Amino acid sequence: MKGTARPDLGDATAQELARLFKLSPRRIAQYANEGMPRAAHGRYPLEACVQWYIARLERQAAEKPAESVGKEYDRARTRKANAQARQAELQSAVLEGSLMPLTLHSERLARLVDSWAGILKSIIGRWPASFPEVPPRQAQLRFRQLVNKLLAELEAGQLNGANGIRAESRNR
Repeated sequence: MKGTARPDLGDATAQELARLFKLSPRRIAQYANEGMPRAAHGRYPLEACVQWYIARLERQAAEKPAESVGKEYDRARTRKANAQARQAELQSAVLEGSLMPLTLHSERLARLVDSWAGILKSIIGRWPASFPEVPPRQAQLRFRQLVNKLLAELEAGQLNGANGIRAESRNR
């Protein structure tokens, strides 16, 4: 149908173009400053803007050298190879016994703390005899309170190291 005029698609606002091109209205304004057609203030001829945007994208694609795409691919392959090598190193360290999985460490630490708690609690009945100046029941009660306090601090992570120095007093 030669000679048939195409219908005019009309004008669009910056918001409508932004939605169509999946851009922000601010970017549409920047494109207008770069030469994208304008109809009137805040209005843009839809068909001319679409053609301009397609031409812009084609120029960008033509300007980007093919070798940069290859370099990006190579960098991605290098990152993947490095990650795989690191994973293999960690697995080897676990197999050699120089590295322990965190879950195993947590289980062992929990068993160790439980055994310490048992030892401390067993002392409660034997310790009062070491303080003849204090009535046995009172000494046992005081020692029980001390053991419970120490266990609570251990559980809360407030003791730092085997020397019993509290973390907050070390920072002073």
